[in-house]
Amino acid sequence: MDARIAATREELETAVQQEAGAILLEANLAAKVRQGYAITELSSSAMAGLGASLGLAPYTGGISLAAAPAIAWSVGLKKETVLAVAFLGLKLMREIAADYQQEEVELEDQQGRHITLCLKKPHTAE
Repeated sequence: MDARIAATREELETAVQQEAGAILLEANLAAKVRQGYAITELSSSAMAGLGASLGLAPYTGGISLAAAPAIAWSVGLKKETVLAVAFLGLKLMREIAADYQQEEVELEDQQGRHITLCLKKPHTAE
């Protein structure tokens, strides 16, 4: 199995783009991914509103982010979920949710990083 370890958003994005069979996530990144999974259960209209709010932020100087909490609250999301998706990116979170299954783990790698989540492609799940 092609396994990668990711501690940053960039490492996670690279592993997803390279279609790693399994991605082991360091605890801080794992927490953001767990929170982000809630976004994938939204209706398409709620997803569009939240996506627009987050996606336009760089072009509006962050002003569009002001709408994100109201949209999130109206569809029952926690602010942590919105922050996680803002950090990870909506596109990346949707790719992860579509292509990977979550498996809780408790590991420490050779560099001493605490690994708490494994994302596995369904065909590589045991």
